[in-house]
Amino acid sequence: MNKRIFWLLFTLILVAQFAIRIIPPQNYNFYFTTDQGNNAVHVREIVEYGRILTKGPETSMPGVFAGPLWYYFLAPGYLLFNGHPVGGIFMLILLSLGTTALVMWWVSRRVSPLAGLIAGFALQGYWYFYELSRYEFNPFPVGFLTLWQLFLLSGFLSGSPGGGASKQKNYYLAFIPLILAFNCAVAVAVVMFLLQLVVGAWGVKGRILKLKHYITTTFIIPLIFFSPILLQLFKQFSISSLVSAGVVGERGFFASTNFSEITLRFSEIFARSIIPQSLLASVLVVGVLAYWFLRNSQNRFVRSFVFLTVLFWLISFLFFGSNTAWREWHTIYLYLLTFIGLVLMLVSIPKKIGFMLLALVILAQGQLFQERYKQYLTSSDDPGILANQLKVLDWIYTHNEEDGFNVYTYSPHVYDYQNQYLFWWKGREKYGFVPCEYNLFPGFLKDTYVLKPLAYTQPTLGCDNLRFLIIEPGGDRNSYSKWREKIKFERGEKVDETEISGYGVEKWRIRPRT
Repeated sequence: MNKRIFWLLFTLILVAQFAIRIIPPQNYNFYFTTDQGNNAVHVREIVEYGRILTKGPETSMPGVFAGPLWYYFLAPGYLLFNGHPVGGIFMLILLSLGTTALVMWWVSRRVSPLAGLIAGFALQGYWYFYELSRYEFNPFPVGFLTLWQLFLLSGFLSGSPGGGASKQKNYYLAFIPLILAFNCAVAVAVVMFLLQLVVGAWGVKGRILKLKHYITTTFIIPLIFFSPILLQLFKQFSISSLVSAGVVGERGFFASTNFSEITLRFSEIFARSIIPQSLLASVLVVGVLAYWFLRNSQNRFVRSFVFLTVLFWLISFLFFGSNTAWREWHTIYLYLLTFIGLVLMLVSIPKKIGFMLLALVILAQGQLFQERYKQYLTSSDDPGILANQLKVLDWIYTHNEEDGFNVYTYSPHVYDYQNQYLFWWKGREKYGFVPCEYNLFPGFLKDTYVLKPLAYTQPTLGCDNLRFLIIEPGGDRNSYSKWREKIKFERGEKVDETEISGYGVEKWRIRPRT
């Protein structure tokens, strides 16, 4: 293929991908829930005060945190958009563009330019790749990181220009995405480490990698980067704290296995990655494809990548099936790896069969994509959408009688991270002031979950007359009743209330002392 044509098509695919992703979030039509609010209040510390953060998001294990690089990754987006939450989505869109560019460039060099373009084009109609940039969530970068790791390990297994030294270099470089993964999704990073462990052991057995180099790179060097997480685990290392953290004990993560649930979930992931409408059709397509692939494929890179993808599935199955800590986002990387592996297999078999199967997969995935994308283009009453949360904020500010106020939130998610950010960001930007107190209930110590809360309490207006309550949907009656007890106002009188996209909002006036 002519180089100019290749780079022209390469660029057009990326431009189309950017347009597809940047249109739906307009008019605040994207999720900004407690996870995104948590990100925002931490990134705010970096952008506003240049604070050096040493911890990232908390994992499913209380007291254990990922590394902080996730927040630093988001910071340029927030800075570029002047604090607008869309900055986080913008950074993930850039990451998705980088993923597509990596796929097209890497495959074009090791298979063919046409194969690279086909892979990049096919990704544009793949919903489970698109979802990795739909809203800001710290596990989403693992799609890019696991793909990067498998590309490098495929080079280690299959060889590349430069001989044995170059193969070893690929193995060493594969630790970069692995280390980065500990800054966004620790559970996935553990699986990536296990994959690296197995592939390195194979390299030692095949005399591609020296044993001393394997031990050094696989154990000692990663220990330096993982030491903060290991120290957090050490602090939890007593039977009582591990039980309270839900790690061991009758209800702990490692109290039992979960293979039956994982088998069901993995079969769903498998089907969605190929023919999302039918598991049986997915099995048939892969069966036909595997037959032709094993007979015809001579490309060592493709064979290595497919082998590593299957190995990654197996390790993931054994790891997440061995405990009950699995959550849906822990294995989102399998969608992307499986789809890329599928496309690489399709371009490696006879053209007629490959084209027919590729067309079938693209049509099936395209149907799902257009259905989901069409829904995402339109606004909804989902309380997690930023536009609906800002409607609540606007109602409060337009019913404040040109005076200051306090606002308290009932949140079934324990903390009101999103409101901690939105009242500070939008309140100052649009209305010129923040509430005198915006909290879970009067006097609650925000510094238990918000860094330096007093730095975000100005400017304000009067604080004596008005109180607003935000009741988020969800939760249980008992926790709601306890919250109600904590926000009883002496001399308070409810003067107005409304419901906005599932949120209850109340306005209270405090009567003056007589």
